[in-house]
Amino acid sequence: MNQTKHMLSVDTLKEVMFHISQNQYIDIIANDTNACIGEYASHLLLSTGKITTVYQNRDKQLWLSLNVDSHHTVIMISKNGKNEHLLNIADILIKRKIPFIIITSHKENPLSKKQAILLHGMIHDEFESLKDMVFYISLKYIFDLIYSIIISDNLQQAKEVDQLYGSLFDKKV
Repeated sequence: MNQTKHMLSVDTLKEVMFHISQNQYIDIIANDTNACIGEYASHLLLSTGKITTVYQNRDKQLWLSLNVDSHHTVIMISKNGKNEHLLNIADILIKRKIPFIIITSHKENPLSKKQAILLHGMIHDEFESLKDMVFYISLKYIFDLIYSIIISDNLQQAKEVDQLYGSLFDKKV
């Protein structure tokens, strides 16, 4: 987590938070296990009033890239940044002038070179059996940080929504 923290620039984090805070809709494009951590982020962001959807189906990812507008914040997660389909999705978003956020592991992978706001999750290539786990811990840290910033910006509203959720969830049917 410390390595992830040191890789985050304050300016980049401010830019990420600007896009997330200005839009109510968050679209996360991710495959496989990355989609699972995207679901975790979706749960967190939904609790802050952000309508968050994870797109892991290739067809839906493509349709999203062709139809999304600038009132949505798009976050793309790719550990290796080499998936041709995700690279094509990024190209479509760039061509349509839709700003988006990429979270990936390497600064030199093809996805990192796209015109997007770039966050890096940690990965240790030398530990094949641990690199997935390290990347997902890093992603969790990034999403927890984003969630904390959103909550701290409007703590009173967050408390009210949490109390409402608790009263509805605990209600006997």
